[in-house]
Amino acid sequence: MRFSTCLFFLFISSTSSAFRPKIDSVYETIDEIKVHLNKSNYQEYGLYMDGVLITEAKAKAGDISFSLSPEFKTGVSYNCMYVKNYKNKLIKFHRKSRHGFRTSIGKKYVELKDYLASNEEEIKKLQSEIPLLEQKYNKSKRSLSYNRAFNNHSCNLPSKRNYPSKPLYLKCESESDCRNDAEQLCILKVGGAVGCSEIAQDEGYSSAQVSALCSLAFAEMLEQKYSLEEALFDTTLGLVDDLADEGLNSDSLLANLFGAVLKVGTVSTKYSQYTSCKRSYTRKFFQPYKEWQESIWKIDSEPKQIYNECKNRKSMAESLVNSIYKKKKYLKELIVIKSNVKKSLEKIKDRKVEITPTCN
Repeated sequence: MRFSTCLFFLFISSTSSAFRPKIDSVYETIDEIKVHLNKSNYQEYGLYMDGVLITEAKAKAGDISFSLSPEFKTGVSYNCMYVKNYKNKLIKFHRKSRHGFRTSIGKKYVELKDYLASNEEEIKKLQSEIPLLEQKYNKSKRSLSYNRAFNNHSCNLPSKRNYPSKPLYLKCESESDCRNDAEQLCILKVGGAVGCSEIAQDEGYSSAQVSALCSLAFAEMLEQKYSLEEALFDTTLGLVDDLADEGLNSDSLLANLFGAVLKVGTVSTKYSQYTSCKRSYTRKFFQPYKEWQESIWKIDSEPKQIYNECKNRKSMAESLVNSIYKKKKYLKELIVIKSNVKKSLEKIKDRKVEITPTCN
């Protein structure tokens, strides 16, 4: 009884396997995998890869069309694929030892799509870079045209500009000479004004009354301007000096200390007048000569500077032209490649390729 039962199940199993549809052929397009069975039926089938169900479809008279999702087409690892029926039974190829297959069009399509995206990104980058380089070139070209050394498409050493006339009225031709003269004359001005005030005081005049007059006299002698503000300042200083003398000549110790403080202040102020006098004198009598001398140095060095600037700008312009040419050439090549890749993608979309079993 047991033996007969075993024989019955073996018969049923072999009969079931024998009557199960088998795969006659498999065709691949970019969007789907079409499986043709050797027997007509309308059952549900699943497309698997690495034991994972990718998609399902219902047979129509023995033809199964498995649609591929965009996620599958871009993320597929192209491992072994196979078909199972609704009972999870493997559908084998008719008269073939292998039952699995691998796609090829999808992989090629994804590779070309990735390459096209990279190509378009590079084209976009070049299309933004080239106008900026052309702007830089035009700016460099304009700058070069304004350069005196640029002539007949080359840089040549330009001639010197004419020297300005030397200042006519010069008391000194070096800063050190002017400073020495200023020290002597300003000592004379400040010291003379102080001496003048002291003589006037001996004659019974106050420092406040004669301080401004003495300063004016010595300023005119030194050919320096003497403003109303300076006169008011010197009058005030003379008044303070009178107060200082009164304090110093007083019998009161407190008045003596106050007078001493005021005297230190007036002396300090007069020293400031002395240093200001020196700066003013040097600026007046040496500055014109200094400025003339600097303009001579500038005119002497100018041709070489202009020539070097011309060479640098010409070199920059040539470099920009070369860079623009190369980038435009490369851009044209990329545009041609882009067109060819698009044509290849269109061809792949229209292709229908038969797949043979290559794996289990």
